[in-house]
Amino acid sequence: GATYWSIALGVALALVLMFLAGDPSITISTLAIIFLVSGYIFIERLIKDRHADTFLIYNILAASGLFFLLGAFQLLPALEYYVRTARTYMDWQEASLWSLPLSDLLSLIIPYFNDLSCYYQNYWARQAWLDNYYVGITTILLAGFSLPLIRKSRLVQFFCITCLVTIAVCLGKNFIVYPFLYKMIPVVRIMRYPVRFFYIFTFSVCALAGIGLDRLKREISLDRMKKAAVSFLAAAFLSAVLAVMLTVFHKEVARPIIDRVVESKAGEQFNLKEFPALVYCDIINLRRTLLYISCFGLFLFLSSRAKNKGLVPY
Repeated sequence: GATYWSIALGVALALVLMFLAGDPSITISTLAIIFLVSGYIFIERLIKDRHADTFLIYNILAASGLFFLLGAFQLLPALEYYVRTARTYMDWQEASLWSLPLSDLLSLIIPYFNDLSCYYQNYWARQAWLDNYYVGITTILLAGFSLPLIRKSRLVQFFCITCLVTIAVCLGKNFIVYPFLYKMIPVVRIMRYPVRFFYIFTFSVCALAGIGLDRLKREISLDRMKKAAVSFLAAAFLSAVLAVMLTVFHKEVARPIIDRVVESKAGEQFNLKEFPALVYCDIINLRRTLLYISCFGLFLFLSSRAKNKGLVPY
């Protein structure tokens, strides 16, 4: 009925807008996720209820058909372009350009930690498609609260698998997943910049953070959460101590790093006038992350001990 068509039309409009935004690989990956999730739900319901979910099938077909009709004015020229494009002859070196370096994973919790590569790699050698990977330490901590639900919640399982798969794909040439996809799936061969799929990882982490926050709101008063809050208070104390130490002894921490780079052959590749400032910025951002962890742990401890739950701001 009306609900069926409204859902299909909403999905189709979202896909058309995504496609018109100018990055077809994002639309392709989103379509792949929709079909994989729909297939999983269809098989699960077929096994559990012993009958096919025709509503799900018709909805997916209707959304796909509406997407094609609404976006035909741009979709047909795009298909012609992909048939004739020289990207089909793109070699592995170009296809794997701008992969996520393993060293940049720290940027998930420390803002702009990856800026170091700007000073010893050129524009094409380093990952320059995505400016920053920072998701937020609070987001990651909240996402961690959803992990105990992984055995019971299919939604948590899905987002956890999505996080692992997408971060593995983002690593590109630095991990085995993207080379395998490049060889096995033809459409991957016309895509560049594996790091572009990082947005799926970010969305999945945020979804897990929302689920973790809901669990935290429900269980903050339980005895096991109170015991866990003591551990978080200890972590908060240690983080605060480390943050204070970095504030007081930041020069003593930065100087050996700067001197070692200057004295090594690697120092020839750096802009030595700006490199010290970059090291100090990384120390400041690390201190900020430790302060966030400290505040988060203290907040959890106080929330678990609050007698009047109306005072807890969530």
